[in-house]
Amino acid sequence: GYEGKHPCEKPFAMCEDAVLLSSRPDDLVVDLFCGSGGIGSAAEKHGRRFIGGDADKHWSDFTRRRVEMTRATGQTVVRKIMKQRPGQPSFLDSFAKKEGT
Repeated sequence: GYEGKHPCEKPFAMCEDAVLLSSRPDDLVVDLFCGSGGIGSAAEKHGRRFIGGDADKHWSDFTRRRVEMTRATGQTVVRKIMKQRPGQPSFLDSFAKKEGT
């Protein structure tokens, strides 16, 4: 792990496998411990609907922005988003401002 990384983040390929093996297109995927949003991003990428939440507002907000980015661009990149210096806006923050969210 490294600073800024969610402590239980799973590899994106694992999240995709979980979504693809347990749902069909247009199904609803629910992840109430969404962490950094891998399952939500995979669900969005593969045509599933997604509801997520986390006890930590930072991570639930992060997931919301990540899923919005995946919806708009098809990209699921996290590493560049999370490797930021303290106080520096992330790529997702910039995206959210452009979208007015």
